[in-house]
Amino acid sequence: MWLVIDFILNLLINMIIIFPVFAIAKELFPVPGIDSFWCSALPLLLILLVCFLWGFVFPYFPVTRFFQRILRGQSKPIPLEQEKINAITNYMEEKGIDTTKYKYFVSSCSEINAFASGAKDITITQPMLSAFSVKELAGIIAHEMGHHQNGDILFFNLSYGVSILNIFCIRILYLIIFLLNIFRFFPFIQIFTILIAFIISIFLNIYTFLIFYPSRLLSNFFNRKIESKADVYATKIGLGNELIDGLYRLYYFYGKDPWWTIPFSDHPRLMSRIKKLQKRMEKMNQDFYTV
Repeated sequence: MWLVIDFILNLLINMIIIFPVFAIAKELFPVPGIDSFWCSALPLLLILLVCFLWGFVFPYFPVTRFFQRILRGQSKPIPLEQEKINAITNYMEEKGIDTTKYKYFVSSCSEINAFASGAKDITITQPMLSAFSVKELAGIIAHEMGHHQNGDILFFNLSYGVSILNIFCIRILYLIIFLLNIFRFFPFIQIFTILIAFIISIFLNIYTFLIFYPSRLLSNFFNRKIESKADVYATKIGLGNELIDGLYRLYYFYGKDPWWTIPFSDHPRLMSRIKKLQKRMEKMNQDFYTV
């Protein structure tokens, strides 16, 4: 539910930028034989096409999947890294978890992190792989498996498809402002170019401060709910304690998050996640002994 709401919100917010850009393009470069209805529908059709390609096509075809992995900085593990990954998957297999349907990659990013992507990809950064124990990493990977099992990645891909077109349109608007600022040195069109550039700049600022930033805060709220659901999945498959240990290790590196950072983060605070998981594990243990 959270993912659907987030995607719809993201689509509506981005359309506020995309439609004006297409309207400007329509006036500057009219296409004969295409009426106003199709010119208005074209942005939506293009958004749906990009979302479809990024979410349903690119992750499943070898060539496009290869380029997606390059864009995300994913690379095949070297022998030493593969040895550690094998130890993690063996540990999880002993717990009765099927790890064979996922593909594991390593990122050279300096950040301590892991993420799920593509069809069944799970990526661990080199610092995390070297600093965390096998059990801690098993818990982290179980969380990333939760994103795949909950269908999060598909909606993340669809939202990213919307964002790609949005970024493209924003760059076009800034390019128009740049060109107008060049033409302002021509005497006869100076006032006109300055006025149009000013209007576009005002539009971008209104969009940024009154629409984009508030929508990001709401999107972060939805993402925190999604991350909590992935934590719950780790407990369901029997790796709740391992995830708790992994989050404690993250806490060791990143420390306590100030309360005022909550609205600006797409993840719940580490200690909040740990406490919720501990309560869930306690309840699961009580239910087990009651039965």
